[in-house]
Amino acid sequence: MEERGIDRSWNYQTDSSDERGKDFNRLSQLVSTQISKISQNVATIQRMVAQLGTTQDSEHLRQNLHEIQHFTHTLSQTTMESLKNLSSLPSPSNASEQRQWKLQRERLTNDFSVVLNNFQAVQRSAAQKEKVSVLRARVDSGIGGVSFLFCENPFNENASELTANVVPQEKLQIEQNLDIQTIQEREQVIRQLESDIMDVNQIFKDLALMVHQQGEVIDSIEANVDNAQVHIDQGSTQIQRAAQYQSKARKKKMLCCSVIIVLIIVISLIIYFTTGGEKVAIKLCESGCGVW
Repeated sequence: MEERGIDRSWNYQTDSSDERGKDFNRLSQLVSTQISKISQNVATIQRMVAQLGTTQDSEHLRQNLHEIQHFTHTLSQTTMESLKNLSSLPSPSNASEQRQWKLQRERLTNDFSVVLNNFQAVQRSAAQKEKVSVLRARVDSGIGGVSFLFCENPFNENASELTANVVPQEKLQIEQNLDIQTIQEREQVIRQLESDIMDVNQIFKDLALMVHQQGEVIDSIEANVDNAQVHIDQGSTQIQRAAQYQSKARKKKMLCCSVIIVLIIVISLIIYFTTGGEKVAIKLCESGCGVW
């Protein structure tokens, strides 16, 4: 009876040890796969960020960039949870297996720390480029000058056709609304990047705490934890000022163009009716457009 009890106890311990070994191998493989995917995504993000502000830049590129950044951010959090589960497994009784598990956890933790650091670096780079893009949005979306439209058709037989070339006030308002919408969308992207960067900082802190609790030391983890932020409040103030400046500048430009057009028409008509020189009037109109 005693021998059967001993055998049953030994079999239970063996089965339990085997199950822990299977769990460890499964979680190790899962964490390794997740780290590899994060590394691949970071490389893709780096290539996409390098295209921002170039001729290859587009709204489609930015949308894809934001999606892969968000996915990688979520995957980083999931990987941290998997690594915690791996570290929480009871250590095996065999000294050789204990050392093997310890080395495997250290390797995975180091690898995860490296890809996290790279991910955070490319996040900061993307956030900086987005800030520059927002501040330049009013220039990129600016409408063409009225004088250009006028000079394409320097003189018409009646004043109504000339004034028809002036950009309507309604169109100006539409352009301004589009600019504001674009600025707000880009600002929201910056806020999301700021939040993601802070989340990665928290993952670094959790990683350092987990290692400390295990009594293991991983270099550079604490050094990677910082309080870097994208100062969106200051950027928002600059954006609002830029939008206000743009609105005032366009109104002044519209007023100046209208005054110049009216003056050219009046002077041309006066010269035409007083001298009878139609060619002189046309020449004066063309000269006015060239100066403008």
